[in-house]
Order: sequence, then structure tokens, then C-alpha cells
Amino acid sequence: MTLSKLGTGLEPTGPKKTTELKFTDYSINKYNPDFKDKKKINEPFKDSGIKGLKLKCVKSTGNKFFIQQFWFNKRSDYWTVGEVIKDNFGIKECQTKVVQIMKTHTDDNGLWIKSPKITARHLKERVSKAELEDRKMLTVKECIERLYKAGVPKVKREGTLTGRSIMDISLHLIGKNKRTRHLEHDDDKFGNGFLIFKSCKAYNTKKPESWNDLFTKFPSGHGNLKKVNGKALTGVSMYDHPVFSKYLIEETPPGWMPQRITNTK
Repeated sequence: MTLSKLGTGLEPTGPKKTTELKFTDYSINKYNPDFKDKKKINEPFKDSGIKGLKLKCVKSTGNKFFIQQFWFNKRSDYWTVGEVIKDNFGIKECQTKVVQIMKTHTDDNGLWIKSPKITARHLKERVSKAELEDRKMLTVKECIERLYKAGVPKVKREGTLTGRSIMDISLHLIGKNKRTRHLEHDDDKFGNGFLIFKSCKAYNTKKPESWNDLFTKFPSGHGNLKKVNGKALTGVSMYDHPVFSKYLIEETPPGWMPQRITNTK
């Protein structure tokens, strides 16, 4: 298996140069390819010691990528090792990644028995599935916490609700509790609302440092209020409900969420 065979059928390399590209971080970062009429070129290294390793340069963005050409299932292909990022991903990281891949994707003779591209796709599918399973295992309480940490975004459009709307919804989500007495609302110049932490003199409590701090100080079921400004309160928020707060989000019974919240856009 030769390097010329690995290159069959792929994008042509750049025009011939009198100075060959060296496999050093300095040479790679300083390398300025002559694209001429090409949108991208794959330039081989002079001395990388890795079969099929090239530098892919993209004209429109100026980005550079380590790629490795390989021969699998009777055809030539290449996989992207990683983007060249100064002081982050260079020749050392490239070598480590390629060696790991070749250990599991080539046989004792150096012939490719698996495609790195297929492996990467399967890995991405597994990660996506794992993330989905993780979301399914979240409780109502945990989802509410994530909602506030994300800034209470809109469901169907970019941006957030207005500050007033966030506070109205908070009455049902986390309200009727001491924790909302530590929140103020405001809007930015685009009409996106946000919440601000504050101390509470009535309870002699300090300003929360973060949402984690607020939910730690007032966990689910703790700090519920019976009256506010002399007005009696009935029920508890979803976050504080002893039953609903523990439901897995995928198992919540239909129709239990207040209509004003389900209609929020």
C-alpha cells in the first residue's frame, strides 16, 4: 500500500512547491498555500512518518485541518483528524489521535479493517442517544432548574420571555416560596427579560450567588409560604409539589400543567 494509492480519487493536492511542508507546528502555522483557482487543497507533509497524513487548507475561511487518507473497501477515502488550533491542537495531538485510531482500525500489516469515518458517526449516534436517555430520566424538578439556568428561553422563537412574564410563570414553577423573594426582573433593549438575584431583608438572607446557590438554600419543599403581604396563598409550586416534582418529565400525566404555562411561546 503506497501513499500514491491512498490518494486515488480524492481532491487534488496543491500545486507543486519548491519548499515542502514540514510536520512541525511552526511550519504549519506559517504555511500560506497557493490556492490559485482551487477552493481547498490537501498538502502532504514531508516528514510526518504517518501514511496518508496531509494538511487540508480551506481558502474561504483560512482554516487548516489534519486529514489522513486511507484505503478501505476497495476505495480511497480520508478522515479528519482535527482542526489546527495554535497552542491547542497541533502535531502532538494529531499524532496521539492517529496512533489511537490506527491501533483499532488497522491489522498487523497496516491495512485498514474499519473506517474511522463510520466509527465517528456511530460514536455521535451513541452520544445523541445517551443524551436523549439522560433527558428522559430528568424529573420535573430538575427540568425546572435547567429552565432557569438557561435564562427561561422562549419555546418557539429565539430570545427570552419578558421579565414580567418570567415572574408570572415563576409563581407556578418555583413561587409561593421564599426563593422568589430573592428575585427581581428586568428587560434588555431587545425586550428579552432576565432575573436578578437580591438579598431579602424580611428573612435576613443574603443575595444568592447563582441558581445553584438559590436552589440549595431553598430546595424542593422547603421555604413554602402561606401568606404574602397578608394575603393567603393556596397550594404549592410545581417545584415544591411533593408528588409532581418527582415525576420523570417523560411520565408526567397529561393535563396537569397549568394552561397559562403550556400556552407560553
